[in-house]
Amino acid sequence: MKILVDTNMLIYAVKHKVDIFKELHGNELITLSNCFNELAELSRKRGKDGENARVAMIMVLAKGVKVIHSKEKNTDTAIIKYALKHKRSNNNDFAVATNDKKLIKSLKKNGIRIIRLRQRRLLIEE
Repeated sequence: MKILVDTNMLIYAVKHKVDIFKELHGNELITLSNCFNELAELSRKRGKDGENARVAMIMVLAKGVKVIHSKEKNTDTAIIKYALKHKRSNNNDFAVATNDKKLIKSLKKNGIRIIRLRQRRLLIEE
């Protein structure tokens, strides 16, 4: 399955010490350039938030997550458009991994499969 990993999921995974790469092993993990750029921006901050973003960036690069270029300015819009494109191509082997409530609501409304972190340690599919 192809799984698009959102910024929110990457940072949550680092923050709560969940190895999403182990849990999602065997799947093709991708992220959008918007998400990677958000991580880069957050990584400039001091403190735990910046540190978590830096670790997430390193993990994306080290684990071979494919970064797809997006022309969209808004990250959530880019994710939804990318997901809808895969849905239209009748590709049922696609999901978005995120914990962003607003994004989840939009994805569900459009019938996109979601993977989220539940109870700070369990990945579940909806």
